[in-house]
Amino acid sequence: MCDNVYDYVNKRMNVMCVRSFALEDKLKGLYFCPKSNRYDLTKEKIITIDSKYTKVYDDALSIEEVSDNHYIVGIHITDINSLGYNLENACYKKVCGSLIEGVKRDALTLYLEVKDNSVIAMKFLKSIIKVNCNLKFENNDSVINNYKKSIDLLKKTINFEGDNYSLLVKQYMILYNGIIGRIFYDLDLPCLYINDGINRPFLSNKCYGYQGLIAYSYITSPLTSKLSRIMQVLVETFCFNDYTDDDKKYWMEKVKKLSKKYLKNEL
Repeated sequence: MCDNVYDYVNKRMNVMCVRSFALEDKLKGLYFCPKSNRYDLTKEKIITIDSKYTKVYDDALSIEEVSDNHYIVGIHITDINSLGYNLENACYKKVCGSLIEGVKRDALTLYLEVKDNSVIAMKFLKSIIKVNCNLKFENNDSVINNYKKSIDLLKKTINFEGDNYSLLVKQYMILYNGIIGRIFYDLDLPCLYINDGINRPFLSNKCYGYQGLIAYSYITSPLTSKLSRIMQVLVETFCFNDYTDDDKKYWMEKVKKLSKKYLKNEL
């Protein structure tokens, strides 16, 4: 297992301007729909890995081997903005966003290009995905073996050892959340940060750092977490739309109020 996945994120944050022909070539080969502003990833080999007791599926993974020790990892999170969710009207249907195998879903995808265990490039985009299989930790060997190569590559990419699939998925979600938190921090955008506290983590619109990271938020469980749903609204507003200084000022105040009003028991 990676010794310190938080440190892994921290050391590899300054990769946004690195030019990557492998990732660029991949994106050029994907269909982009201007109307929905989404890349079509429905032909990608994408899996979810969860317990047999899991009712809804928020997150999925994919991996492509470019060459030896050179991979493109996809971390895909269901996009609840497409379900009509907003902070004023919080009505949405979990089942409509669940990443069920064989069903097309809107997602927020983070592509990481990893070479020799270092992230050398990344791309954050809106996508349409179709999960190939909802894998369960408890699946029999024949089912797991069908996706063994993908699982082994996902483990190899972050130096993960063992068969604790729950922990493997968690490592990738930490990467996603850490990168989103750092993007918002670097661009000075309105954000709800998870910070280290004396006895437990705490939520704030101000960033104080978490587990050695400069910034950390939580966006990867929008079907079960209010914090993740709020962060997805902020991502939609500031990462995929034009915004003004007035928009930013409005959301700065909104996030400040939200950090006090919501989520006291979230963490």
